[in-house]
Amino acid sequence: MIKSKIQFGLIASAILFLSACGSTPSNIQQDERSLHQKMGAVYQGRSYISPAQNLVPVSAVANSGSVVNQGDFLTQLSIIENTSPRMANNYASTYNKVVGWVLAGANVEQLNQYGVNLQQMRGEDGYQNV
Repeated sequence: MIKSKIQFGLIASAILFLSACGSTPSNIQQDERSLHQKMGAVYQGRSYISPAQNLVPVSAVANSGSVVNQGDFLTQLSIIENTSPRMANNYASTYNKVVGWVLAGANVEQLNQYGVNLQQMRGEDGYQNV
């Protein structure tokens, strides 16, 4: 009698353990997505990017119009030139493109006209929320 109760207890414990482990990744992903949404993450109109890709080429940026903090680009480039001349030299071509874009008004829709290839960041959750 005691042996059968022990066996029953072990079987019941195993079933409970296995059922607790049975949550699907989509449930976990949905819970994580809900948490991110509460923190301000946006999912509407965005597709999932796999962890194998950190950056994905895009033809346009969701923002339109001019960048609000245009001067920050120039300040950051100046800091790089002063603190890392080798890096500034290695990427001088790209930096010059960004400077030309900023000086022309920093309209996001015109980035590709300055030879800047647009890339979308995957983000922590895969939905471009960085």
